[in-house]
Amino acid sequence: MFVRQTYDNKQQLIFSLSLKATREKFHFKTKHSNKNRYEVHCEIENCSWRLYAKRLDPTDEFEIKTFNNVHTCSSLQIHPNHKHVNKKVMGTILHEIMGKTRSKVWSPNEISRDLNAFLEINVDYKQAWRAKQYAMELLLGSSEECFAKLPIYFHNLKRHNPGIVPYIQTDYEDSFECCFYAIESMGAFKGTILHAVAMDGNYQILPLAHGICKKESGLTWTWFLEKLYECVGDCQELTFVTDRADAIRVSIENVFPHAHHGLLVKAYKRNVFEELWYRFSSTRPQVAAYLSAIPRAK
Repeated sequence: MFVRQTYDNKQQLIFSLSLKATREKFHFKTKHSNKNRYEVHCEIENCSWRLYAKRLDPTDEFEIKTFNNVHTCSSLQIHPNHKHVNKKVMGTILHEIMGKTRSKVWSPNEISRDLNAFLEINVDYKQAWRAKQYAMELLLGSSEECFAKLPIYFHNLKRHNPGIVPYIQTDYEDSFECCFYAIESMGAFKGTILHAVAMDGNYQILPLAHGICKKESGLTWTWFLEKLYECVGDCQELTFVTDRADAIRVSIENVFPHAHHGLLVKAYKRNVFEELWYRFSSTRPQVAAYLSAIPRAK
C-alpha cells in the first residue's frame, strides 16, 4: 500500500488493510469513516502508524492521500484472536498458498493447523472451512461461473471429438438441471478407459478422473496416475483399492510411494470364499468382525 494508490471502493480498501494487518500482526482502529473519507490509526496509543484516504468524486474510488507505514509502538503485537480476520482475508492468503502448491489437498483441520502456525492466530474448523470455500472460488471461479461455461465446453467437446454425444437438460427458465455425455466412438477406437473414483463425506462414490488410452499397460497407468497426482497430491493416509493387475501395483509404488494399497478380490465359488474368509479372519480378526456387519451376499 502506498500514497496515491486507488481502490475501486471503500470496501476494497478496508479489505486490503485487513489483509495487511493480519499478515503483519497488528490491529488498527477507525478514526473517521464516511462516504467521502476513511482514516485509521494503529490501535496502540501514540503509535505513528496511520492511513488517510479520500473518495475521488464523482466515482466510488478511494485514493490513499497520506500513509505513515512505520510503527513506533514497542513491537508488533501477536493477536491470537485477530479482529480483522474473516473468510475473505484467510481465503485470499490460502488462495496464494494453494496457487503455489496445487498438488496439495487441504482438509479444514489441516488448514486450521497451517494458518494457526503461519499467521499465529486462532483459526477454528468453521473459519477454516469458510476460508477454503472462498479460496476455491478465487482459484476456480464461483459455481455460477462454472455452470455458465458448461455449454461452451460441451460445444467444443463435440466439435473436436466426433462421435461424442453431449446433452444439457435445463428447466423452463433455462437453468441447469443435469448433463450427459457418451463416448460413442469408443467401439471404433478400440481403446480403454481408466477410472479413478473416491468416497465423499456422505459415503457416496465420487468420480475423480478418467483417461482414455490405446491399451492398459504399465506406461499408461503410470501416465494416468501422474496426472492424478497433479490434482490430488500425496495426501496423508491415501489408500488405493484396485484389482490385482501388476501394472497398477508398480505404477502406484512409483507415483504414490507413501500411499497404502489394498486389493479388490472376488471369489466365484462358495467353498473358495469360505476358505479365504477363514484365513482372513484368522489373521485380521478385528477387520473381519467389522466386515461381518455387511451382508454376506455383498
